[in-house]
Amino acid sequence: MKDAVVTKVNWANPHVLVLFDVTDNSGNIAHWVVEAGSPSAIGGQGWNNTTIQPGDKLTAYLFQVKSGKTVGRMGRLVLANGKSFGTVELGGDRPVDCSAESINGGNEAAACRPDGRKTSNKE
Repeated sequence: MKDAVVTKVNWANPHVLVLFDVTDNSGNIAHWVVEAGSPSAIGGQGWNNTTIQPGDKLTAYLFQVKSGKTVGRMGRLVLANGKSFGTVELGGDRPVDCSAESINGGNEAAACRPDGRKTSNKE
């Protein structure tokens, strides 16, 4: 999303939230919330609690929630000055590798089960 305008940054555990507005070609405004990592995790990428401020313009690359709501997980945020945060390039859905051993038995592994059920890590 290009030309997003930051409305608020919530710099707190467990995840930093960046709220911004995006205006479409018809003039409709969508209010978005993108979730980044924890302050300590993204601090290692050069962020701090004043890096992104309300009023800043940015381009947001994110993984939108499946429900279609204007919420997502951050892939990358690019400020108007070109400074970039995050390292994920959004290239579409990642194929599931059912021949690989699942480390935690999470949702991805469910796609490889005949009945498609999801499990906890305790199973």
